Amino acid sequence: MKRKNFFIVTIIISVIIFTSISVLAISDDSKCKENDKIVYLTFDDGPTETTLEVLKILDEENIKATFFVIGKLVEENPNILKEIKEKNHSICAHTYTHNDSNYVSADVYFNDYEKVKNVLNENLNKKNYEFMRMPGGSSTGIPQKSTLKQIRDGLISRGLYYVDWNISIEDAMGINIPVEQLICNYSKAMNSKNLDKSRIIILMHDGASNKTTPKALGTIIKSLKEQGYEFKSLDMVDEKEREILIEKKLINRYN
Repeated sequence: MKRKNFFIVTIIISVIIFTSISVLAISDDSKCKENDKIVYLTFDDGPTETTLEVLKILDEENIKATFFVIGKLVEENPNILKEIKEKNHSICAHTYTHNDSNYVSADVYFNDYEKVKNVLNENLNKKNYEFMRMPGGSSTGIPQKSTLKQIRDGLISRGLYYVDWNISIEDAMGINIPVEQLICNYSKAMNSKNLDKSRIIILMHDGASNKTTPKALGTIIKSLKEQGYEFKSLDMVDEKEREILIEKKLINRYN
């Protein structure tokens, strides 16, 4: 009888242990999968009235995004910048004027960068910025290659991380491009065989000539949600995630 009871107890304990291990395994597996698909929505060339329309969509979808702003427009539209901040979106430097002439030399480029940084300091009471985006991206063809390298190296030496993208909806290729075309551009890029879908940074624009972008945004967000993406802003990036973005060449691509 004792041996029978011992046998029953042993079975019960084994079942409990096996069940516990299974639950832990499932829990660990869910943690692994929790962050395996992350998307960053980014908007360049604001703040403008278009920015307000973008903010409405983001509010409706309960999503945080990142805005790379133009310093001159911040001076013209400080209240819009304030609204971006109040809604807890990320605000990063883009440029002060967005003139191609800023790429004539590294010195001229960094004079422009210091201007936009100072404007943000004045409006946000924030002095430390990790992330920024170069006009045209880090592989822009505007400057000479040697100048571009000096600029990228200069950003790194200043402790900055320059941010690129792996999907563009091509909304800066014209003025108020039809919504259908923007969605088509997104779908084509998203379905590219060469795309690493674990981390997506989408380039969009909220400038005055991008009034159709907010109208396409809802459809894009719906598509990403259906695919199980987690939405993040750059303010939500921790050290581990930053290293992942660097490894995938979405940040500091050439350094």
